[in-house]
Amino acid sequence: MGDFSRRDTLKTLGAAAAVSAAPALLLPSRAAAAYNVKPEKGASIRMMRWRRFIQGDEDQ
Repeated sequence: MGDFSRRDTLKTLGAAAAVSAAPALLLPSRAAAAYNVKPEKGASIRMMRWRRFIQGDEDQ
């Protein structure tokens, strides 16, 4: 075998990581399919929005 450069090592490790992670990313798991959550009674969602500091600047 020849000498491996750092780039070759990173390519090989990246390819191995992608191949090992592919089934988990592509196939739905049973836990995800069984995840059935209903909100509690009276629950609500609050959203935060950016507030204008000076309205005159916005009008201009």
